[in-house]
Amino acid sequence: MNATKRLFLLLATAGATLGAQQAIAANDATPLKGCAAKVANIENELIIANSENQTRKAKGLEDALSAAKKCDDQTLTAEREKKVRDATSKVSERDAELQEEIRQGKRKDIAKARKKLAEAQQELTAAKAELQR
Repeated sequence: MNATKRLFLLLATAGATLGAQQAIAANDATPLKGCAAKVANIENELIIANSENQTRKAKGLEDALSAAKKCDDQTLTAEREKKVRDATSKVSERDAELQEEIRQGKRKDIAKARKKLAEAQQELTAAKAELQR
């Protein structure tokens, strides 16, 4: 299949999927959340992988979709809340490490500790965003 055909197929499939999701969302008047959003995202990725003939990726996504269809919103929320707690703990640890490096006054180590703290804060932000999805 040439690149133009693949692109057309990809755009047509993505458009159809988006249209279906919008119709579902319009009927429910709320966007997909939790397990429903997880399944929809995997289905979209699967459509793209299939349209691009990425068989290995498609197989992995099919496995993920199979598992996601067994998803339970309560369990998913609990897992996401745990990630937020873990990330919060990591931020606290990194902040304590930074304070210790500042106390010792080693500029190079302070810079490293600041970088690690910033990374931990980004992970926390991502975990909180995931919790809302």
